[in-house]
Amino acid sequence: FAIIDVYSRKIVGWHLSMSATVKAMKVAWDKALVGEGLLSRWGAPCFPLALSDHGVQMAKKTAKQFFRDLGIKQLFARYQTPEDNSWIESWFRILKYDWLRFKDYVSFSHLERLIGEFIDVYNRFRYHGAIGYVTPEQKHLGEAGKILRDRLERRRLARLRRLEINRNSMNQIQWRLAA
Repeated sequence: FAIIDVYSRKIVGWHLSMSATVKAMKVAWDKALVGEGLLSRWGAPCFPLALSDHGVQMAKKTAKQFFRDLGIKQLFARYQTPEDNSWIESWFRILKYDWLRFKDYVSFSHLERLIGEFIDVYNRFRYHGAIGYVTPEQKHLGEAGKILRDRLERRRLARLRRLEINRNSMNQIQWRLAA
């Protein structure tokens, strides 16, 4: 189970288990809520929404009660429509085909470590095109705006320097003298 913050594309919680059960789903959500500091914020103005497919572990009464008790609204994607939850589908594709496909793991705990390493790399170091080529961690912490403004300023200054270099190049001076 992996829980993604759609705004920042950061994986905020995850849990690996041998089977997809309600208990495993609750562990993943507990990790996400504790990690984001949301369990201690009773009466918080904006709790997350739980968007998922129609997996048995998400549709059971105990899962629905779990979300109801936390005050989290549960939403379901349409049947056989992975595009409705494309953020996490894309993440799982990257995990499986770009990371795990080239790794040899020999035990459950080794696989768990590999996934943990991937999530750390994904959140802290992997630039994400859909959020302006910043990392999910930078977007999640609110640093993306400053980073993007700094990039624009560096690009503007680089263009000005390039214009000045081109104006003062020998070819340009020769063309001006010839004209």
